[in-house]
Amino acid sequence: MTTFIHLKDRGLLGLSGADAADFLQGMVTCDINKLSPTNSLYGAHLTPQGKFLDDFFIYLIDDKIVLDCNKERLMPLAKILHSYVMRFTIEFENLSDDYDILASISRANTPCGQTEQIPTGIKITDPRLTGMGHRLIVEKHSENANNDLDKYHQHRIKLAVPDGAFDGIRNKTIAGELCLEYLHGVDYEKGCYIGQEVTARTHFRTQPKKRIMTIAYQEEAIPIGSEVTSGNLSIGNVFSTSQGYGIAILRLKEAIKGKLLFANGVELKAHKPEWANYEYN
Repeated sequence: MTTFIHLKDRGLLGLSGADAADFLQGMVTCDINKLSPTNSLYGAHLTPQGKFLDDFFIYLIDDKIVLDCNKERLMPLAKILHSYVMRFTIEFENLSDDYDILASISRANTPCGQTEQIPTGIKITDPRLTGMGHRLIVEKHSENANNDLDKYHQHRIKLAVPDGAFDGIRNKTIAGELCLEYLHGVDYEKGCYIGQEVTARTHFRTQPKKRIMTIAYQEEAIPIGSEVTSGNLSIGNVFSTSQGYGIAILRLKEAIKGKLLFANGVELKAHKPEWANYEYN
């Protein structure tokens, strides 16, 4: 029997109204036209300069488009999106008190984003990576789950799957550095959206100089944001860490030169996540 973990750090923002889909299509990095009752999405909202602000899952529940985001970022995200509404007919609603968000850490054998109706809500194969398992959006207290949130994040960190609430620097990190395209979070064939020009140019012309990398270490935990050095050169920062593994955004050329890497005095080893298909430039 699959064990589910209650993701208490997540919240749900509902958007409804005749223009909700058209509005979001111009706001997010993924293609809202691919959202359906049987297919959920993962995407992000960027600044006009292409800098990362928030990431989220997107579901279709009844007549609402629902964003599954970090609970602390729900109201700031709603405020940012609302500032773009203008002529659109849209209603925003905090649905966090209506549903529980649960997740498994057992690898799924169904395609990313596949969504099915269950008696208490919906079951989704994590839209980013099958190794991240399933998510449930269900009526409050309708499903059994434990509260071992740390175990969920340990699993995520070991796979080097970034969470925008913890990994990267808001307003400074770009989508390509977070490798969102390899997690089905950026659609380069859709039309315009906020930050699209910079995101596409970076992808097709220059390629990011920094990328998400897995780090491994054998000593005590490393503080979030710690600078990673190679000799006397700063090459990036450490973000989420757990049980000897972590997520860092590093300058690729320097990270792979074979020199010793350190963060907060702790020696690191860095390598590309298995799911990331970028090349070392």
